[in-house]
Amino acid sequence: NSIQSLVLKGDKYEAYNYLTKFASLIRENLNMSEKSFVGFDEELSLLKKYLELEKLRFRDDFEYEIVDEHEIEDIKIPSIVENAIKHGLLHKIIGVKKVKIQFYLDDVFTCVITDNGIGLEASKAINDKNLNKETSFSTKAIQERLALLKKYYNSDIGFTYQDIEEGTQVVLKIPYTR
Repeated sequence: NSIQSLVLKGDKYEAYNYLTKFASLIRENLNMSEKSFVGFDEELSLLKKYLELEKLRFRDDFEYEIVDEHEIEDIKIPSIVENAIKHGLLHKIIGVKKVKIQFYLDDVFTCVITDNGIGLEASKAINDKNLNKETSFSTKAIQERLALLKKYYNSDIGFTYQDIEEGTQVVLKIPYTR
């Protein structure tokens, strides 16, 4: 949709730039989808490309921050990219859309994604109003993959959502190997 909008506006340079980054993201995602575990650096690269696309899409109305990425070295994690922006930030009208991503390594790999979006209840209300009661493909795929991993590793892994003062916080816990 973003690329179509740029083409319709006649902004060929931005459309080309966006399309090039999008193609790179898709290629990298397809290459990683065949692997059970990927290097953290590969997953981080994919995440950064995704966030760069969203920055192009929302322009000055979007900011992101990745914290403690350098603290995680040489581990492999299941290939999962979070989709907080679509549900939490897309419908935010007033103010800059912000997302902060933090990484921790304990018994499991933990990724905390905090946004200043509209929150869980408002997002659910919009989806219900739009009769979009079906779980999104990405959320369903992540839930299924984490359920399999939880059973396989017999561990406290998965993700939780929590409303915060302004927005939502998602805590994702997944196993890792060295």
